[in-house]
Amino acid sequence: MEEAPKENPQQPAAARRKISLKEKLAFTSGTITGMNSPGMLNQMLVPIYQITLGMNPILIGIVQLIMRVWDAFTDPFVAQWSDNTRSRWGRRRPFILVGSILCALFFPLIWFASDSWSENAKFIYLVVFCLVFLTSHTIFNIPYESLGVELTTDSNERTRLYEFRSYLPPILGLGISWLYAFVQSDFFGSTMEGMRITAIGIGLIMLCTAPWAAILLKEAAPRQVAKTKKTPFLKNVAETLSNRPFIALMIIMVFAQLTKSMFDQLNLYAKIYVLYDGDTKAGAMLSGWLSVVYFIVFMFAIRIGSVLAQRYSKRAVMLANAGLLMLTGLVKYLCYNPNHPYLVLIIPLFAAPTGAVASFMVNAMMADVAFYDRWKTGLRREGMFTGTASWLYKASFSLSGVLSGILLVSIGFDVDLGGNQSELTKQWLVLGLVLGSVIPGLITLGGLLIYNLSPAVMEKCRREVEAREELED
Repeated sequence: MEEAPKENPQQPAAARRKISLKEKLAFTSGTITGMNSPGMLNQMLVPIYQITLGMNPILIGIVQLIMRVWDAFTDPFVAQWSDNTRSRWGRRRPFILVGSILCALFFPLIWFASDSWSENAKFIYLVVFCLVFLTSHTIFNIPYESLGVELTTDSNERTRLYEFRSYLPPILGLGISWLYAFVQSDFFGSTMEGMRITAIGIGLIMLCTAPWAAILLKEAAPRQVAKTKKTPFLKNVAETLSNRPFIALMIIMVFAQLTKSMFDQLNLYAKIYVLYDGDTKAGAMLSGWLSVVYFIVFMFAIRIGSVLAQRYSKRAVMLANAGLLMLTGLVKYLCYNPNHPYLVLIIPLFAAPTGAVASFMVNAMMADVAFYDRWKTGLRREGMFTGTASWLYKASFSLSGVLSGILLVSIGFDVDLGGNQSELTKQWLVLGLVLGSVIPGLITLGGLLIYNLSPAVMEKCRREVEAREELED
């Protein structure tokens, strides 16, 4: 296995651009804690607290709202804290180590409420431990993502890093989709026992994987960081939000994703009520097969997207991705046919590549944006870019849930009608899926029109930053 480069200020800059296999594995080891643990929390919250413990669904909704607001607003503050930290261990690694331990400790505790408690007691317990866990997750995740941004000065190497990491989340996602079924297995005494034992196991996995990012990864250019001035929080946020390439990415991440998430909520409804006239079992079975096809195409598309981005440019690949996304809308319109429901299995052939490319390309482009800012201003605020993007993304995701509910009501959907939904409602369900591809594709095109970080620009930034920092050393 290739050894990671030693952290040596006198080492040639070219040697510090390469990210070794060991470093890629160390960075990817944080995926379960950083990317998938919130998914596990969201996946299991309703089945455990509402279905198993009998908690009022309105209270569950309030908890989810509190979680999203809290989680979104803590990100920029941890980003500022990490950017302005000066320690012998670096700016990111202390946060990653402490945050990983806290996440491993508090994730299992979320699931130790008792069905003998009053509803108010369950509500308070859930709110407290969800917020403690989410705070721990922010302490880990923002510095973890920021460290990935600054691991190399080479733009193509950043693409390869995020490509490498992007293979693991969909595999873990498949496991998460089976989590509720697993905790109800016969070899557990009860669903709650199954959830608690499983959560403890997940916590142990977090403890065994996430700290490696802090232990094995080295922060680049520690002397330059020490010389970089600290900037006030509001000024940092304002300057981050005025960065042109960052604005372009936020158009894609926030507005395109908001629209896509809002319309994607119609997917299951369309399968059940358009294709199967209210047959939930048939709709669920079709969804399962769709997820299998999607997963297979997704995994192959990651590599193809990475190769094309390195040969041409990230922007060119994202432009093609936007076009393919709009084409997917047309394919959805043609394939949602009640007489031939399994035609929808064609859709992942178009939709999965767009998801695969976006899953790592936006992160790689964000790393380029932070490096461009480093070249332009001389400041090292990778955390602020990561934290602000995370805050905006989570806020938009929270809003998409509300908008999707309004959308369902506005098109006349009524769950009490079962399979007897009006023809107009069924038409709007399909049209909504079409718009959920076409509109995000158009928004992505708009964002890319103002994204100006070409390979030539990034190469110029790399040469000048390396020359400047070697002179300072």
